[in-house]
Amino acid sequence: MKKFSLIALLGCLLTVGGVYAQWVYGQATAGSVSESIKPQMAGVGTNSKKGTIIVDTTGLTMVIDDTNGDYKPELIISGQVTVTFTPNPGADAEVAANGVKMKYSISQTASWTYDSDPSAAVAPKEIFTLVNPTNISLNGGAATKSITITAADISDIIKLNVTDDFKLATKAEYDAFQASLNVGNFTFTVSEVE
Repeated sequence: MKKFSLIALLGCLLTVGGVYAQWVYGQATAGSVSESIKPQMAGVGTNSKKGTIIVDTTGLTMVIDDTNGDYKPELIISGQVTVTFTPNPGADAEVAANGVKMKYSISQTASWTYDSDPSAAVAPKEIFTLVNPTNISLNGGAATKSITITAADISDIIKLNVTDDFKLATKAEYDAFQASLNVGNFTFTVSEVE
């Protein structure tokens, strides 16, 4: 009988212990939800008597995100732009072997703006700022047939034009910013240095 009482007592303790382990309180943070916005990117190449320049932007992504949960937009650029020069038949032997000297520039849609404070009489602001966006040498100014423009190179040029105190604190503000973002794009233009 004593053995049975001890087993029954242990069974009760295990059951009670199991009950305590099932209690769940909703005390943790609710978590976060994020969406990505992708600015559109277009590539522009040129065709000449020497050959064809092709600009491939499919390997580049530009996302405006909130990586730390503070509702401040952050521009994240990754990947690369690939530039390829294909010599035409009959091009000089040096051009056929080494390619040409190239430069690139980045432009954006004119008047690509957002309303930074809809409740005040504030003029819309440009979404992006371009820093020294023209006549950028590829391959250090030497001739080439193929080269990549890295995300780091592009990040040095394209900057998100928002103040430190700007936030997309509500879904309505996010939607308005995204609507403004979706009406513009960037264009990469690559040409031969003459």
